[in-house]
Order: sequence, then structure tokens, then C-alpha cells
Amino acid sequence: MTPQRYNLYGQGGSGKSYIGTSAIVDHATDELLAPKGLWIQIGQERNPNLHVPEANIKRFNVDVLQPHACITGVIEFLKGLQVAAAKGQVADVIFFDGYTELDILIGYVHDMQPLENDKWSEWRYRKTIMTAVTQILDSAVLGCDIITTARVAQLKKGVTDRRTGETTGADPDFVNSRYFPQMDGWMRYNLPSYHDWCFYLESEDSINGAIHRMHLVQDGDFFIKNGLSHRWKKPLPHHLDNVSFDQVKQVLDHASKPIQEKEKEGVSK
Repeated sequence: MTPQRYNLYGQGGSGKSYIGTSAIVDHATDELLAPKGLWIQIGQERNPNLHVPEANIKRFNVDVLQPHACITGVIEFLKGLQVAAAKGQVADVIFFDGYTELDILIGYVHDMQPLENDKWSEWRYRKTIMTAVTQILDSAVLGCDIITTARVAQLKKGVTDRRTGETTGADPDFVNSRYFPQMDGWMRYNLPSYHDWCFYLESEDSINGAIHRMHLVQDGDFFIKNGLSHRWKKPLPHHLDNVSFDQVKQVLDHASKPIQEKEKEGVSK
């Protein structure tokens, strides 16, 4: 498959960072799979238990003395990756962890040091930064797979005034999934548009240990973006448990190929 953009979203502990970093290291052996792989950690997104070498990690944390330096640093670093890619210096894989934390960070930074003195200043700042990040994190331009993360948001039903019957604070009618990637402002409804795939992750306990489940198709209350859903007439899984990024790609690569005669027989039975 050509380089593509993957968004993994779910509650903390659902396995997003595990899958993202599995593109860089083999978590069973700690073998480095992608010497030029990059894990971009935003704010408090980190997990030292995943054993990714420091050389493959780039962190962005807030300096309270220069709050905006963290945000501008993210943009400048991503621009640098784009310039390097144009010169043929392409990363093996980029894992951007993650969008929700960047969204939170933007609000935190703007509260500490507002850029303009009006109520829409933070909204404009958030949209400017998020637009820049989504435009630069282009797998076709950077020449490698891009994996991103987000936490999970729940559909807002709003509050209805008993006297007037007017409902305020509800999500628009076109939002028909109960769960979707957590973002604020303009990006609340737009993040999936900047990805080729958007998969929901959840975790649950079993007698054999924790199960980290990735949903590949829309078969529940959660939003899924699967550009190959029309191929799922094949005998393909609706979800994957405790998988690596390479295993996910193997399933998607198989789905991208025309259905074989023996697979048609299996579907028809």
C-alpha cells in the first residue's frame, strides 16, 4: 500500500500508543523495526514502558516562561520534516501522539498568554494551528505512513429549555455516531477528513488478560472511516485484538485487492 494516514482514537489505555509505536519497535523483542521512525509526543502523551529508543522520540512540552514556544515548535519541526522529505530524507514512519493533547495544549497556552483581547481569539488560534498541522502531516508529501491518535468524545444531546422547547449545546444532526475523536472547536467535526483511516479502540478484561480491540468497520455506536468498506464482502475481520501496526496493514492490504474466486465461494455460503 502507498503511504497513508491512520487515526486511532479511544479512551486512555485502549492501546493507541502501543499500536503506533509497534511500527517503530517490536514490542515482544524490543527490536528496532524502523531506524528512522519517529514518535512525536505532545504534552503529557508518553509511555516509557513501550521501550522506544530516545533517538526516535521528539517531545514537545510547555515552558511556562515561553508558553507559545511549544506550539510554534511543533509547527517548525513538522515543516522541517517536509523540507527533509523534499530532499529525499524520508522518515520510515511518523507517529503523532496526539491530536487531542495538542488541542488541550493550545487552550492551556492561550489562557496563559492570550494573543488577542476578544472572545474569538482562542478559536482562531486553535484553527490556525490545527490547519497547519493537518496540512503538513500529509503522507503523500512526507513519503511515509502517518499514524495519529485522539481520545474519544461522546455525542452532545444538548439542553432543552422546558418553556421554549429550544435545545442548545447539541451536536449537529449530521453527527450520527455516539462516539468519535475528541476535539474542540472547528476540528470537532473535521479531524477524520484529514485521514485515510479512522479506527476506534477499546479495552476489556478477559481470563487470558487484557484485550485491546481495534474496530475496522462501522458495527456499533462509534465512528469509523474505512475507505475499503466496500471490500468487506470478503471474509475479513470486523475487529482485531492485540495487534501490531504491521498486522493491521496486512488486513487492509488484503482488503485492497480484488476478491478471489475461492473468497467468493466463502462469501456465498
